[in-house]
Amino acid sequence: MQHVGKRIKTMIDESKYSAKEIAEKMGTSFQNVYRLFEKESVETKHLFKIAEALGIQISQFFEEESRNDLTEEIKKLKGEIQSNIETITQLQNQIKIFEKLVKSNETLIRQNKLLLKQVSSLEERLSILESNFESTRCNNAPDCENRKTIIE
Repeated sequence: MQHVGKRIKTMIDESKYSAKEIAEKMGTSFQNVYRLFEKESVETKHLFKIAEALGIQISQFFEEESRNDLTEEIKKLKGEIQSNIETITQLQNQIKIFEKLVKSNETLIRQNKLLLKQVSSLEERLSILESNFESTRCNNAPDCENRKTIIE
C-alpha cells in the first residue's frame, strides 16, 4: 500500500504538469510540493489544492477502503456542521431575545428615573404643605409653642 505522498508524486508524474507547475497553481513553492511526496499523511487542504491543480477528484488520492473511510468522515463532518448551524441559529435567536430584554430594561430605567423625579417633587411639595399646615395650625392655636417664633 502506497502512502499518500507517493500517490501524489505518481499522479503528478502521470499528469501533463510538472511539480513546478502544480506548485504555481497551488500558490506555493515547488520545494513544498516535493516535501509532500515524502509525507505519509497530508493535510486535506493541501490535497484539495493538488486535486484542483491536477483537475481530479480528491478521492483519487485514496485507495478504495480509504475512500470509504473518507466518505464516512465527510458524512460525520456534514452532521457536525449541521449541528453547529442549528446551534448558531439558536444562539442568534437568544441574542435577539437578549437585545429585546436590554431595550426593555433601558426603557424601565428611564421610566424609573422619571418616577424618582416625580417622587422627589412630590416629597418637596409635601414638605411645603406640612410646613404651611404647621404654620397655619400654630397661628390659629394660642398655646402653640412655635407661635412666638413664627410671628416674630
